[in-house]
Amino acid sequence: DQVAPDIGFVWICEIPEFTMNELQTAFKYMRNRKGADAAHVVVEMIKCTGRQFHVVLLGMYNQILRDGHMPLNWHCTLFTMLPRPGNFDDISNWRPIARLPILYKLFFRMVHQRLKNNLDQEQSDDQYGFTPKRQITDVFTILENVIGE
Repeated sequence: DQVAPDIGFVWICEIPEFTMNELQTAFKYMRNRKGADAAHVVVEMIKCTGRQFHVVLLGMYNQILRDGHMPLNWHCTLFTMLPRPGNFDDISNWRPIARLPILYKLFFRMVHQRLKNNLDQEQSDDQYGFTPKRQITDVFTILENVIGE
């Protein structure tokens, strides 16, 4: 695969390599029976390969951690339109989905798992959107209570 050009990124600290356990945990979060990426790869293909392939994959991911160079195809997103129930001639009955490379999604699932706890701890108490165990509708309840007082 081609590699994206160096943009002069400098690591501030040493990043520990990914482990096989982290890869296996990431597999658990990757849902089956989803669409293929642009290379026609589906999650099940990666999950069902043997340990030898997983070791090679882990090596590639750790190389990305070391040098910061991701494959060029990770910078491309394929959009596909999926139909909703109703008249297919009506444009509002179609919704776009992004088909990201499966290996990209798996890599960033592992990155997310590492950062998740730190990000949650550093999150402001005022943050409700996209926050675990909080909903944006909670803000409206708080607002109604404040206005009612």
